[in-house]
Amino acid sequence: MRLALAVVAMVLVFIVASMPRAYADHERFIVGSMRNVDPSAETITSTSGTCVPTHDRETLECYFTTFGLWKSQTAADAKKQSEELMQELNKDSAKSVREFKKGFCEDKSGKQPDPKYLKYNVYARAMVSAAKAFCDHPSRDSILSLFRTMIEIEGKKCKCVVSDWRATLARQVDRWIENAGPSGLCGVIKVFTLVPQDLKKMKAPTGPLLWTLYEKTVTTHGADDPLCAKSMFKVEEGAMTVSWDAPEKSIDCGEIDFTSALEGMSDPRKK
Repeated sequence: MRLALAVVAMVLVFIVASMPRAYADHERFIVGSMRNVDPSAETITSTSGTCVPTHDRETLECYFTTFGLWKSQTAADAKKQSEELMQELNKDSAKSVREFKKGFCEDKSGKQPDPKYLKYNVYARAMVSAAKAFCDHPSRDSILSLFRTMIEIEGKKCKCVVSDWRATLARQVDRWIENAGPSGLCGVIKVFTLVPQDLKKMKAPTGPLLWTLYEKTVTTHGADDPLCAKSMFKVEEGAMTVSWDAPEKSIDCGEIDFTSALEGMSDPRKK
């Protein structure tokens, strides 16, 4: 009899230990938009999402969407490119004009820009106009005008990436933290710290709306690691903070290259 009771007790312990955390299905916290607090950051970053809490609020299982927008070319890059073109042109302007005309103007394909594209794209019209002016009258001045137009148009291009990610954060007093990693070839460790603006609202079924998220990235590989030092694998160490009360920023974009990295994680608890 005692043996039977002991076996039953062991089975019950196993079942309890194997049960998933008691998430409150009827409760889902909204994590409102959080923006980068660093005014000098070249990328506009915004993160928002939802979290499903356990009944005791000790764990938050969260799903986030992050939006990033930045210039394809910085002002420093544009200046450097302009200086390099001027240096090349000053070496032998006549030769540069001839070679550029041969490669740029003598197009044997016969393709013409789409009239509808030109109608609605002011930058494309400026490019076509500058190119025509150079090809009709190739000279130092016209090639400089074309180069400046090309650099200006390139400086108006922006890149936009939207991605989603998931985190399971455990409570530490007044904040919820996930320490993920090391992972990948370079041993990347990411530490996420999610802090509500009003801790008292954590008791409500809808939770707080205003949050601050701290993200820190470190790598465990050696500084002399030949693989992780390459640009393809290189991970920038550092920290970023996004918060509900960060100042808004804007970027003047003439053209946007959009990339979606969404994996469709609409349910924070979907595995």
